Amino acid sequence: MEDPNKPLVIYVPGLYGSKLVPLEGGRKRKWNPPVSGIVSALHGKPGHKDLALPVSWDTNEDGDYVQDEDDIYAYDCVKGVQGKMLTFLEGLDQNGLIELHKVVWDWRRTFEETEKLVAEEIASICKEDDRKATLITHGCGAMITWPTISSNPEWFSTWVNAAGWTLYGSTKHLKELNLGLTHELLQVIAKKPILKALSEEAIYSFAGLYSFLPVRGEAVLEGQSETGLVKSDGTFCSFSDIDLHNVFTWEQYSLGIFAWKKEEVTLEEKAHIQYCLDAAKRFRTKHFVRSGNRDPSDPSYLDKDASAYEHLKIVCYGNDQIATHNAFEVNKDEKVISVAKSKVTSAGDKSLPTGSWQTIPGGLEREIIESEKRSTHMSMINDKKLRYVVMDALFVEDSGSRTQCQQILKEMEDETDQAKLVAAIFLIFSFILGYGGLKLMIDVLGLLYPAYMTLQYDPVVAPQDAVQWMTYWLVYSSLNMIEGLFPIVFMHIPYYFSAKMGIMIWLCHPDTMGAKVIFNQLLRPMIDKESNKNA
Repeated sequence: MEDPNKPLVIYVPGLYGSKLVPLEGGRKRKWNPPVSGIVSALHGKPGHKDLALPVSWDTNEDGDYVQDEDDIYAYDCVKGVQGKMLTFLEGLDQNGLIELHKVVWDWRRTFEETEKLVAEEIASICKEDDRKATLITHGCGAMITWPTISSNPEWFSTWVNAAGWTLYGSTKHLKELNLGLTHELLQVIAKKPILKALSEEAIYSFAGLYSFLPVRGEAVLEGQSETGLVKSDGTFCSFSDIDLHNVFTWEQYSLGIFAWKKEEVTLEEKAHIQYCLDAAKRFRTKHFVRSGNRDPSDPSYLDKDASAYEHLKIVCYGNDQIATHNAFEVNKDEKVISVAKSKVTSAGDKSLPTGSWQTIPGGLEREIIESEKRSTHMSMINDKKLRYVVMDALFVEDSGSRTQCQQILKEMEDETDQAKLVAAIFLIFSFILGYGGLKLMIDVLGLLYPAYMTLQYDPVVAPQDAVQWMTYWLVYSSLNMIEGLFPIVFMHIPYYFSAKMGIMIWLCHPDTMGAKVIFNQLLRPMIDKESNKNA
């Protein structure tokens, strides 16, 4: 039986945010980057080609074509995409502060199909529960969840919409359909797509990726093309100029599979694209188009009277500081759509223009909170600021739970600081290793900590430490002097520098204090012997 005082939390990840695993064979990850990417490459299917869906379709009871299934399903959330938010929410759940439900979904399949499955799962959570849920969505998680919010606002008390949008289609994913999904930093360095997270062959089969294309009759942002395309002269394309929901347009302008497949595209492959486009068009038209009305604030976008949503607190969290895609350029004479680079950009979060994430259908009231400045569409779900926004949404009145939540946040921040320090140290020593080799790295390691301890030495508090550090510096400088005299000899001694590292650690580690051992066992007897001779 549910605790009426415990907040009910539903988290819906965005595109690429759900792990994909096979129905049989345990929980071996098919999509859990970056590890699954390495595994797929080792198996000869780089870019997760093993995730490709069947391109065969069959009709359902409504006469619509539905893509055939494979043996892969969504299981849990990808930590690499939203790790900090998940750690926070799971920490609250494990400490009994919330009841957490993660509604994951197979982002490869049509949004038409996905929206229904998400609605069913949320209904199974909320229908028999008297509590109103706090809903947290990321990215297009908002798009597939909006129909449920619109039809059942009584299930929710708060909706935290992080980098999410419902209205306004986008051509942004045409680039991925042409070129695959590539790590952007590596692409900038290499000047070309390398190490693809998702190959174009795999993405071609994903009907979900076609679901973002704008359709005729949708609301249009000011200064944005209704089609997401712009002509060479700077004027926006209309649907009378070009229809991206027609496979012949894709063939004519060499989009998707027509851009990268060297052999002739088969009739089955063409049919697959058309079925994807038809399903995407049905989904967007049903939920985001209102006949004769392009005003996104019009109440016709709501399934119920506006008064039914008055209790619902909506927080729109996003960024408006980054140049963001608005339109690709079309050359109608040469039949080319240049998807490598956006022709028109505006302020946004690198994926969504500001107006997209700030707009809620039906003109519902919302609070707009700007993300941390450097956050992008994908990364901002892990913002520290967003975690505090969630805390404020969950624990307004319960001071005891709020205090526990603050402690969990403090522990996360401490762990993050430690992780940053470890990462910084790793980068520094990686640079040293790459620049000067193993010898330089060991010399630096053998210098830093002992130097710090020597500076901390207090003859009053710990006079015995004088022996330790005087002996250490004697051994350290002697080794380096000998290496400097005979560098070629030491370079050819197998594992010498690894052994030297072990010696340095033994000499200075507080549990071994090897330098003091050398003094007591070797130097002290020699000094005493000489002293006795002189006496």
